[in-house]
Amino acid sequence: MNSMSKNKILFKILLKNCMYFSNYLRSISSFKTIDRLETLSRCMQNQQGIVRFGNSELSFLAGRSIKHQNFDYKLASKLTEILVESRKSSREGNYILCLPLELTLKYSDINFEDWQDKPSEIKKIWRGIPRVILPLFLNKNKTYGSPFLFRIKDTRNDQENFLLIEKTHELFSTHDVIYVGPEDDKNKKYEDFLEPKKFIKIPSKNAFSNYDKILRDVKIFEKKFNNPLIVIVAGITGTVLSAELNNLGIFSIDFGQGFRHFRTTLD
Repeated sequence: MNSMSKNKILFKILLKNCMYFSNYLRSISSFKTIDRLETLSRCMQNQQGIVRFGNSELSFLAGRSIKHQNFDYKLASKLTEILVESRKSSREGNYILCLPLELTLKYSDINFEDWQDKPSEIKKIWRGIPRVILPLFLNKNKTYGSPFLFRIKDTRNDQENFLLIEKTHELFSTHDVIYVGPEDDKNKKYEDFLEPKKFIKIPSKNAFSNYDKILRDVKIFEKKFNNPLIVIVAGITGTVLSAELNNLGIFSIDFGQGFRHFRTTLD
């Protein structure tokens, strides 16, 4: 086969895939999403855990290290597995998968009036995220939550932010909280808000290196309480840990940077 024939075949493959992705991206609006309050309400009403994907998780899937976690193929594989398993089933499982569809796929639909950051700043944060990859893992029959439910500093909607804080406090106060967080924990000031029954300390960087021990400790301690809730602040490790724990029937939420965002209201 000469080089001209090969180029024609490659061009046809490329054209076919471009048309496929173009059609797929045009249908993005058909994916079902719920807002921050609805995500938290379903979590509380149905005792469904929270697993959140943000720019860090998507960047990590693209092979990039992030601030608190060096790239690790095993961790990336666990992240991919969460998306693959979600894609396979339309059934609402033990947790709500929260994906940033508005910022990755529905960008033009965002009302920036409520956002604290300027559109240019938000674009700067998200412009490096591979938008074509995410749709391949989505299921049109599934409902996806908002990964911003604990990020109250992101918006100017004070009424909604107040309700989110109120509901989050209610969630914590009605459970025996086991807190999984950094050993140099900067959030200790807010222990009164969390009121943890147990604090499982983890490394502040590359926490995934201790993943098996963290998982084992959670499984040991959660049995000691009647109504446990695992609140995780562990970056990308927290994403995969929350998914695995919820799949085991252990109610867990990936709280992310929630305390940092709550700080302005709690102070």
